Amino acid sequence: MASVLLLAKQLCRAVPVAREHCQLQCVRQFAAPSAVQSTHPHAGEPDECVMKSDWIGPPHNVSHLRLVKFNAPADESSREKAFRLKRQDTQEWCHRYWSAHNRNFALSKKAFLAEKMENMSATADITEALSADEMAEFYKKYLDDNKEAHMQFNREWYRRQVALLWPALCVTIERFLWRRRS
Repeated sequence: MASVLLLAKQLCRAVPVAREHCQLQCVRQFAAPSAVQSTHPHAGEPDECVMKSDWIGPPHNVSHLRLVKFNAPADESSREKAFRLKRQDTQEWCHRYWSAHNRNFALSKKAFLAEKMENMSATADITEALSADEMAEFYKKYLDDNKEAHMQFNREWYRRQVALLWPALCVTIERFLWRRRS
C-alpha cells in the first residue's frame, strides 16, 4: 500500500491539476478496493468532493483521451461560464471524433489481419505475428484512405482552438481585475 501511495504522489507531481483527484485515481488503478476506502474520505463518491480546479481523468478506453471534468465555481461569471461551456463542447467533439476513429481503426486492422491469416499457407502457424513491413502496408493504406477526414479534423480543431483564444483572454483579464479589486 505504501508503494502505491508513493507511486501516486510521483504521478501527481507530473500533473499539478487537482492533485487530490489524481492521487485518488492512481490509488484506484493500482490498489485493492479496500485500500481506496481507507486512503480517501470520499472514495466511493468523488463527485461530492469539493472541486477547486479542473479534474483530469484517466485515458478513455476507446478515444484514449484524458477527459477533463471542468470546475464550475459558485461565483462563476457569465463570461467564465460561456468559456467553460465552449471548452466542454470542444472536448466532447474531440472525444466523439477519436472514439469513432479508433473504432474504425480497430475494425480495419482486424479485417486486415483476418485477410492476411486467410491468405497464409496452411503450413504457417496462425499464432505467428505479422512482420513490421506487413503491418506498415496496413498503416499506410489506412492513413491514405482517411487522409481527408484527418485534414478536416485538423482544420476544425485549429478553428475551435483559435475561437477559444478571445474568450480565454477576456476571462483572464476579468479574473485579474477582480482579484485586484479584492
